[in-house]
Amino acid sequence: MGEMGQPGSPGIPGPSVYGAAMQGWFQRAPVFKGPGYQGDEAKTQEKEDVFKALKDITEELRKLKFPDGSKEAPARTCQQIKKNKPDAEDGYYWVDPNAGVKLDAIRVYCDFRSKKIYTCVLPAMNITDEHTAPGATQSPLWYASQHLQDGEIPYQSKVVQIKFLQSLHDKAEQEITFHCKNSVAYRDAQSKSKDRAILLTTFNGDWLGANNKKKFRYKVTEDGCQVKDGSWGKTVFEVKTKKTNRLPIVDVGIADIGQQDQAFRVEVGRVCFS
Repeated sequence: MGEMGQPGSPGIPGPSVYGAAMQGWFQRAPVFKGPGYQGDEAKTQEKEDVFKALKDITEELRKLKFPDGSKEAPARTCQQIKKNKPDAEDGYYWVDPNAGVKLDAIRVYCDFRSKKIYTCVLPAMNITDEHTAPGATQSPLWYASQHLQDGEIPYQSKVVQIKFLQSLHDKAEQEITFHCKNSVAYRDAQSKSKDRAILLTTFNGDWLGANNKKKFRYKVTEDGCQVKDGSWGKTVFEVKTKKTNRLPIVDVGIADIGQQDQAFRVEVGRVCFS
């Protein structure tokens, strides 16, 4: 017996269930031969598996084409959810702004009530514990840098998803509320100045303040921290911008802190893109 030759190339792999389903999808349906026809058309487990796979593929394609904001079918933005589901109500949905694998989808709040539709990223913290800084010499005292593990205010989103939301929208807005006890946040009623006003650090590294150039200022919608009378008050800072890469706010700089009777809390609002 002669020597055996070299083994041949491997054969074509056998068809998968999904492959069979896809093949069946593009083929003509079998002709119906009547109820009395006795052929080899009996249901088999293989055929049932193929049928189920085809249904699964069809459903997956439907979700890709018409995402509804569920965890299984995240949309890119809340605007897309409303387009696909006109009766969608305000609430929490799942979006995948970078349109990658849905495993990195993020949970957001969709606001459909106004003329605009907002996709809102949630903070990972709501309101901080009460903080004091007796004897503090650093001015301003940067809250996140000094008190938070990563040195920034955390949000329920990966940075890449926030960047995609910034690029997919024209405007962004956010509120930061400073709860104060004997600590000026914006206007000091005694000195009638804003020299010790809060500073806000933006996502892209800018600083917003009361005395900055106009394009680097925030708006104050409520200022209850003007008088030091031993009671708690609050000042609400609002940032609305067409420079979407400024939001979210990642740190808060507090100038009027360090005395024994001073304390503060920082409340972080959701950042909404439209």
